[in-house]
Parts: sequence; structure tokens; C-alpha cells
Amino acid sequence: MVAQFFEAPKERSRTDHPPSLAVASCGGGEPCEPLRGAGPNEKIPAVKYVFLLRSVTDPDKRYVGITSDFQSRLRQHNSSSSAHTKEYRPWKPVVVVRFENDQRAEAFEQYLKSGSGHAFASRHFW
Repeated sequence: MVAQFFEAPKERSRTDHPPSLAVASCGGGEPCEPLRGAGPNEKIPAVKYVFLLRSVTDPDKRYVGITSDFQSRLRQHNSSSSAHTKEYRPWKPVVVVRFENDQRAEAFEQYLKSGSGHAFASRHFW
């Protein structure tokens, strides 16, 4: 499983990937997307982010989600675009986990929303 933990990312453009990702090639049936600004044969693996957010105004309120564009999704949560989170705005990221495998990302998100996943997140993230 390829997962990378990192703190809340700064605003970055699509071309600001770490060097190891900028030259990554797709293989083994992994879905790929073109890297903007790269040559026609350069691709990076498509990624998913599983994220845990905490409300700034009510720290007991938490949210777990999944997306392929974390910065855009965080902006949606901090605007009135998301009915589930607009009441407790603003939100700040606690943990963001990057996956190169969609199925594993979806499974991890579902795990975090389960009883044992809640316990795991409480011990390790919240």
C-alpha cells in the first residue's frame, strides 16, 4: 500500500508535485492522469486523499472524507457548499493521507467511519 502522511498542505498548483511524483510512470493497471506542463509521455499516478477535518469553532465536531483534489474539497467545506459541514465552519485539516490506489483509499475511509476506525482515529489522530 502506498500512503504518505503529511501535514496540511499549502496552496500548490498541479505542477508543484514532489520530484519523485513528477517523474513517476504509470504501470500495473494503475489509472494515470497527465502532469500539466510535462511532456506528452510523462504521467503521474492518479491519487486519492483521505482526510480528517476538525471544526475550529467547535473542536468536538469532526469530519472524515475522500477526494482527488484536497485543496478544492477543503475550500468547499469552508464555504457553504457542503450541507454536512457548513454549520461548523471553518474546518482545519488534522490528517491527510495520500493513496495511489483508489480501492485502498476507499477502504481506509470506510474503516475510519466504522467503530474500530473511530477508536483508531481517536488514539492516533484526534
